[in-house]
Amino acid sequence: MQHHVGILGYGIYLPDNIMTAGDIARATNGVWAEEAVVEKLGIDKLSI
Repeated sequence: MQHHVGILGYGIYLPDNIMTAGDIARATNGVWAEEAVVEKLGIDKLSI
């Protein structure tokens, strides 16, 4: 007996809220600069 496997569908979910590197830098109260968030963490935008 052979079984067939397939994909019925797929989807994607992107949250409505986006946090930018500048938002993250402000949330750290000056511990991280916006440039450091982008260069060291690699985060330009973050879906939250």
